[in-house]
Amino acid sequence: MSEPIIVLKGSDAVLLGEAAQATLKALVGDRDADEVVDLFSGDDYDVADAVMAATAVSMFGDRVIVMRHASRFNVEALGPLVAYASDPNPTSQLLVVWDKPLASGAHAHSVPKKLSDAVKACGGRVVDTGVAQTAKGRQSWLDERMAAASVSLTPAAKQVVIERLGEDVSRLGALLRLLESTFPDGAKLEPRDVEPFVGEAGSVPPWELTDAIDSGDVGGAVNKVRRMMHAGQRHPLQLMASLQAHFQRMLKLDGAAVRSEK
Repeated sequence: MSEPIIVLKGSDAVLLGEAAQATLKALVGDRDADEVVDLFSGDDYDVADAVMAATAVSMFGDRVIVMRHASRFNVEALGPLVAYASDPNPTSQLLVVWDKPLASGAHAHSVPKKLSDAVKACGGRVVDTGVAQTAKGRQSWLDERMAAASVSLTPAAKQVVIERLGEDVSRLGALLRLLESTFPDGAKLEPRDVEPFVGEAGSVPPWELTDAIDSGDVGGAVNKVRRMMHAGQRHPLQLMASLQAHFQRMLKLDGAAVRSEK
């Protein structure tokens, strides 16, 4: 049996939107989306409306019900969906996209544990579309997506992409699609091939700045600060607070028998 309910969440609107598009495409398959998809979007529908559509038996085969901007619902409003998860309709699949409400100033709720537990209990899944905040996790995420592209990037070309994007990893999808539309399938791309398409340098995480400082790379540290302030739009006081915390940790280690990060 297919997953009856899929909940997509994530803090990056671009990555969440791309995941929603890809998931919906997979659910629809080779069918006509206009015939099998019921879309509930915006601020003018109730959870009960989507649940009613999912419960209905279709004369035209299995249906896909999509709930957009679901973060506007609190745990009480999600009651009908939690109840539906206890006995989902086998001829419907429900895709819940936890993107922000459209109304300006509207509160965006996090996915309640009650809903997550109910979805998992019925055989569905809750997917976090975001990227891990650690360097290793981000590297793994980038490697997976570049490996799945129809074009092949050399290690040097990958490094150009990773270095230029920095924290702005949500730009990767559009970049890969642009490269795929420009070069033939299987093309092996060098740095000179990707350079014109990568765009401006994105922000960088704080650890890249502190690593540059610790290694004595003055020019590199200045470059990181500029990227964090301009592309990352970080306030100078935020940078000062981050650096203060870093040096306080170093001072605590002063005199200790520490020879590595471990």
